[in-house]
Amino acid sequence: MSRIALAIVALLFLVPDAMADYFQVFDGSTPYYIPHAAVFVDQKQVGFTDASGRIKIDLPKGTYAGEIALKSTRKHMTFTIDNNEQLRKVAAQ
Repeated sequence: MSRIALAIVALLFLVPDAMADYFQVFDGSTPYYIPHAAVFVDQKQVGFTDASGRIKIDLPKGTYAGEIALKSTRKHMTFTIDNNEQLRKVAAQ
């Protein structure tokens, strides 16, 4: 193998495992999802929910406390990134 190929392989081992999990965010225990809202983890925006309250979150494996902001309202939620390919529902309180 050439040195460049070996360097690329070595760099691949240094990249942390980022998982992409899919969630649908609901307003508390109601059946109403939260569309077009910003989602934050550790005060950093990780994306927006779509028209159906769904979001794909790319973070390393683990459990996170997040916030969802819609207009002037902020709600808290907890979710787990574990490379599960199923859409999971999350309640924002």
